[in-house]
Amino acid sequence: MDVCVGTGFGYSCKRDKYDPTYLYTLPSKQTAAGAVDILSHVMEQYFQPNDEAYITDVLSEAVMKAVIKYARKAMDEPENYEARSNLMWSSTVALNHLLTVGKGGAWSVHPIEHVISAYYDITHGVGLAVLTPAWMSYVLSDMTAPRFARFAREVFGVEEADNRKAAELGIQKVRAFNQSLEMPQLFLRRAYRRIYLMKWHQKQ
Repeated sequence: MDVCVGTGFGYSCKRDKYDPTYLYTLPSKQTAAGAVDILSHVMEQYFQPNDEAYITDVLSEAVMKAVIKYARKAMDEPENYEARSNLMWSSTVALNHLLTVGKGGAWSVHPIEHVISAYYDITHGVGLAVLTPAWMSYVLSDMTAPRFARFAREVFGVEEADNRKAAELGIQKVRAFNQSLEMPQLFLRRAYRRIYLMKWHQKQ
């Protein structure tokens, strides 16, 4: 007699490669820059025009909250396994395209920062810390305010009812978080001077 058997199967990835103890000696500045980069990767997908991917959005919010919770702790306590492991897992989720499901579209801040780092000695995450809140303020409008307001409420716990005001508070929270990681808010004057000189030489 034929027997039909239903069974399940799975795949066990080699999680031993993800060892948070490898990060214990990572310098504080690189820890901060990495945290900002993780946030930026998630934001590039989270702030896409399509806001109907509910599960993806909730996963993105969870990753961003984890980074905000553990980044400073990892800087202050380099050998804190909980902080390092959560940041490592956050970076994995942020970079493995899981959070692109149902979203899609071109990124905004990363392409700008890549050009800046190509010309100047600026760590990628440091450049993102300067550019991201500036970009958020630049694109904030009546159309984008609801999405930024959701971000402010879900990620930072902002309780403002008005979407525009909540969005602005969320942007302030991003700036404050970056400052808590000792990230700069503006590019150095010498970078502006170099841009000016480059343009001047191109006209000659």
